[in-house]
Amino acid sequence: MLHFQTGTVVGRKEDSHWAQVIKAPHGYGVIEYEDPEGHAQKVGIEITRAIMEVLREQTSVADIFSFIEKLPQPGIQTLLLCIPQGRTVTVILRGEGACFLKRDGKLAKLRSRQGTISGETKPGDTLFLASRTCVEGITESELPAFFDHLTAEEVGEKLAFALRQKSELAGYAGLFLEVIGEEGQQPDSGYVKPAQAMYTQNQIRSWWRARTKLSSALVRAYRKMRELDIRVTVALAIFFVMMLVIGISREIQQKHNTNIQGQIQEMTRMYEEGAALLDLNTVKSRERFMSAQTLLLTLKKDVSPKSKEGREIAEIEKKIAELLPKATQKYEVTPELFYDVSLLKGGSTISAFAFSGETMVFLDRQTSSLFSLVLATKNGQILAGSSAIAGATEIALHGDNAFVLVPEGITGVSTKDKSVKALIKKSDEWGKVSVLSAYGGNLYALDSVKSRIWKYVATGSAELSGLKFSDMKEYLNADTLPDLSAATTISIDGSIWLGTTTGKIIRFTQGKEDSISIRGVEPEFGNMLLLYADDTAENLYILDGDNTRVVVLEKDGLYKAQYQYPKEMKPTGIAVSEQLGNVFLFIDGKLYTFSLQK
Repeated sequence: MLHFQTGTVVGRKEDSHWAQVIKAPHGYGVIEYEDPEGHAQKVGIEITRAIMEVLREQTSVADIFSFIEKLPQPGIQTLLLCIPQGRTVTVILRGEGACFLKRDGKLAKLRSRQGTISGETKPGDTLFLASRTCVEGITESELPAFFDHLTAEEVGEKLAFALRQKSELAGYAGLFLEVIGEEGQQPDSGYVKPAQAMYTQNQIRSWWRARTKLSSALVRAYRKMRELDIRVTVALAIFFVMMLVIGISREIQQKHNTNIQGQIQEMTRMYEEGAALLDLNTVKSRERFMSAQTLLLTLKKDVSPKSKEGREIAEIEKKIAELLPKATQKYEVTPELFYDVSLLKGGSTISAFAFSGETMVFLDRQTSSLFSLVLATKNGQILAGSSAIAGATEIALHGDNAFVLVPEGITGVSTKDKSVKALIKKSDEWGKVSVLSAYGGNLYALDSVKSRIWKYVATGSAELSGLKFSDMKEYLNADTLPDLSAATTISIDGSIWLGTTTGKIIRFTQGKEDSISIRGVEPEFGNMLLLYADDTAENLYILDGDNTRVVVLEKDGLYKAQYQYPKEMKPTGIAVSEQLGNVFLFIDGKLYTFSLQK
């Protein structure tokens, strides 16, 4: 099977217009979906998951085409797939879009109408899969200029930057696939680390030639000594030796200066690449700056600051110091008090919380009291007391209904009319339910003793009076047996995300563990991690208590930013509203907040 290097282009998402790239073990693609009623993201994600499930295993092109034809969704604007089989790739297009092929410096359009096309590829070929809106954003005549002997990943970054300048564009996706070779082959990176040795092979050869010259000269001098006065001969020999030594020293110094200049040029190249990537990829930009800084520290030990080279190094050091903070996206914040529930009930504190839409609910375990708060208006109210939810330990929220874990099972409380209803009886199969969450109306209970996630599917109406739940089901597949004893939080955005006390972030998708690669986080995470994610947030937020910071990641694990808060603050929970632009921290039983940087 072919081995590809990829580059992605994904535009901003709107409620009515959504797009994404598809990368699966046996296929690649792009999808663009529109829904005037505002459900584009939800439906688009469901279709994407179904496609990725099909492409997880080797499947015939005929079966894949049949599956695509059966998709009923009228909102699919583009569904463009590339299926590699051996050296042959098959392109399948439903809706509008285009597939281009760059080979031997020439660019050709393979497909822009519904249907399929197949052909053989070879190393060096690059395929570009573009959704309808992506094609509209860049003309066919402009596209060749973006390649410019770059890798697929670099081309993707370059095109993404160009399309972001067109503010009217949204809901587009593009995928570059560069054929590296057959699977198992390791592509040549093309990068050669500059030599660090003080003496090179060329220098050693030069010294050997000089030694040979010296020996020959001494032999000639010895022969002349027989004919000339010995004092004159000795003086000439000494003079000749001195000239040779001076010549060799000059040659060595010249080669040393050449080596220094080469390293300065390499350092300058790293800095310039970092500056160019600053607005495209902060992680790669930071890597270039850090590499330049490492080389700079080595050079400062060997070069006088008063020399020409020393002044060049000092100038580059100043430039790196100016841009490195922007590349690391590090901010110092002081969270401010947002709300104190003791204003509603004297002596009350926040022990647990849940967040949905613009509403938060708080639980005070000590007094068995439940509160709600509308964030935009700071309008708070008491929902229930100890007579209704005695012994409550955990809460979840969906729509107008709060769900409270009590010794007898799970009780519902309406945030609209404060009505209370017993919904789920405690199961004999429960070990210890340590975290409760709601998503899509369904309830999820994390059992830290059994290391399972119990799922209850909502039935009946959305109103509490008519709401019912199915019998308990297992969310995790039977062959998925993780250790969840260290789990701290559960957040759901379609996938289930868990924070832990062991410094790990765990993700499950469709009942299976879905590993995530964390990239670009410096310093590395501590042990105590609390996590927040939801289906309206583009990013993943991790409260790293050991390092007193909140780290922002893209949902593929790529670092974006971090916020350092004062060490004396000890948050016990985190929630985020990207719509309001706020991070909420629970500190000493009260709600604090700070603003996200744009």
